[in-house]
Amino acid sequence: MLALSAADVGFWAQFAPRSVGPVPLVPKMLSQPIAAREVAVALVELAVAAPVGLAPELAGPEKREMPDMVRQLLRARGRRRAVIPVRLPGAVGRAMASGGLLPAGPGPRGTQTFDQWLISNDALSQVDVAGGRRRIKRGRA
Repeated sequence: MLALSAADVGFWAQFAPRSVGPVPLVPKMLSQPIAAREVAVALVELAVAAPVGLAPELAGPEKREMPDMVRQLLRARGRRRAVIPVRLPGAVGRAMASGGLLPAGPGPRGTQTFDQWLISNDALSQVDVAGGRRRIKRGRA
C-alpha cells in the first residue's frame, strides 16, 4: 500500500475549515509520509524503466501520526486549533491506527522528512483555505 504523502496532509488541510465546529476531527493513523515531489520522481523512473511487475512500495523516511502532522501544519499556518484524533471503527480503523498504511516490505524511501517539507517552498506555495477564504501562500510552486 502506498504510504501517505505530505501533499495528502496539505490536501486534508484544505478541508479542515469545513470540519463540523471549530475542532477538526482527524483519523488516528500511522503513516510514513513522503513528499509529492519525491513520489513524482519515483513514478517517472518507473514509467521509463523496463517493466517490473508489481512496483515496490514507496514511502517516506519516517513514521508519523496523522493528528500530530495536522497539528504541526496548522501551527505552521498560524492557526491554534485543537485537533481531535478519532479512531475509525472496525477492522479498517484498527489497521490504520496500528500501521496498516505502512509499507509491508523493503522498497524505495524518500529522504525529505515532514518537518523539512513543512518549511519548504513546496509547503508554503500550496493553496491555503482558511475560514472560507482562499489565498495562495507565498513561495515558489
